[in-house]
Amino acid sequence: MECSQQQTTVAATATLYENFLEEKCESDLLIPDYCPSAEKIIQCSAVPVITKKEIEGDRLILEGNCRICVIYQGEEEGGIRSLSENVPFNESLPLKEAGSNPWIQVVTRSSGVSCRLLNPRKISVRTTVSVAVKVKDQHFTNTVEKMDCNEVEALFTPASVYTVLEHSADTIKVQGEIEVHSEIQDVLKTEGTVCIKDVRVMAGKAMVKGVVSLSVLYTPESSPNRIESASTSIPFSQMLELRQSDGRGQMEAMAYIQNIRTDVESDEDGNNRLISISATVLTEGELFENQLHQMLLDVYSNQYPIQMKQEILQYEEMRERLEGVETIRHKIPMEAEGLEIVQTMGNPVVQKISGKDQLLTIEGVMDASIFLREGERHRSVDKSFSFTFNVPLQHLDGQMRCEVRPCILGMNWSVATDGLDLKADIGYSLITFARHKQEVIHQVEVDTEHQLEQEEAKPLVVYYGEKGERLWDIARRYATSVASLKSINNLSADVLDEKKLLLISKA
Repeated sequence: MECSQQQTTVAATATLYENFLEEKCESDLLIPDYCPSAEKIIQCSAVPVITKKEIEGDRLILEGNCRICVIYQGEEEGGIRSLSENVPFNESLPLKEAGSNPWIQVVTRSSGVSCRLLNPRKISVRTTVSVAVKVKDQHFTNTVEKMDCNEVEALFTPASVYTVLEHSADTIKVQGEIEVHSEIQDVLKTEGTVCIKDVRVMAGKAMVKGVVSLSVLYTPESSPNRIESASTSIPFSQMLELRQSDGRGQMEAMAYIQNIRTDVESDEDGNNRLISISATVLTEGELFENQLHQMLLDVYSNQYPIQMKQEILQYEEMRERLEGVETIRHKIPMEAEGLEIVQTMGNPVVQKISGKDQLLTIEGVMDASIFLREGERHRSVDKSFSFTFNVPLQHLDGQMRCEVRPCILGMNWSVATDGLDLKADIGYSLITFARHKQEVIHQVEVDTEHQLEQEEAKPLVVYYGEKGERLWDIARRYATSVASLKSINNLSADVLDEKKLLLISKA
């Protein structure tokens, strides 16, 4: 008797490591001799950027720098100046397992930035860099997906497994130009954010489209004690190369600004009214799909002894992928008379995701910076406030996991009589996953040289089946087959939908 079996390998995505780290960044900035001494600090900001993330042996290596910028008022009509410095930070973390082809996801934010004027030529800056890091890999498990064996009954089940096909990353340089109304004396600070708008997968490549939003603070030559702002949005298209050539799968993309360069240039009349900005954007893409597998759960034979090897398979199934926009509002109570908003910046970070009754609740914090002017005086208000929004889902059951990536589409602060009012549009993309755990058979051995001893069988058995009972369990108990049960009792489903009297033939 021939007994053939066909195996398949299931590549299930697994999280090897997940942690939340905090790194202290400190620096004492010295004012150069050619710059005026500081009278007071107007604004201090810190933007963390990861420059290296890789696994070396059994350790996760993270390196980055925190871009610190201090804007201050110079003594004795010295005008408004700025200092900047990149403060490096690094982490080396042990891993229980390094995986075969791991990839690393990192989200950073800076909180608790504080500046102190130690003396007129020295400014102390302290901040905390928060790093949420996750290391993923694929676990490969074999299972029998097909059997052709007489006198052997096999129970298969279909499984949709979230499988990462490949990763791709590349940088692109975006450039823009801003024309302002007056000649520029000094550019104080440039900041930016990236928002992914569209991702399309094609044969051998993926096209990622997004927008880089850049904002500049500068002082006019005619009024060096006054700060003005200018901003621009630069669309970009980034091509990521892929090894696969059939255009299958979906891609989730992330993009970050690695560095920014700002130069002041002359216009056609020779006036320094042009701000040229170039930014290097790192785009990372994860190509994935749900792969359908047939998994062998159980086998038995009434004729021959069987040995089987089993393994626990833990896998995820991608359920839903959604995109949307949520509007949040917030008020900062303060004495607002005479205030003018010069610049606003914001960074949303998701902190908690929960679900109930087909509703996904996303909670996070918005780090907001508002640069204000009151007459000839300037000041910065930095606030972090929470936000919550709900997303209806079609599938929300059992063990679920969700990944959310937010970005700022637009933010507007307005001055009211009792404070500052915020309206921000947060765009988001999210993917939900269902988590499964299943014992599967990856090898079956049928001893066709030795037959089992057979008990004297009754020609017919009457059995009262319960609602929800599987025909497989009944067939195995009475040494028959599911096909026989269905044929004799005129059944089509594999599970009884009601309590039912069954006739079982053992002949």
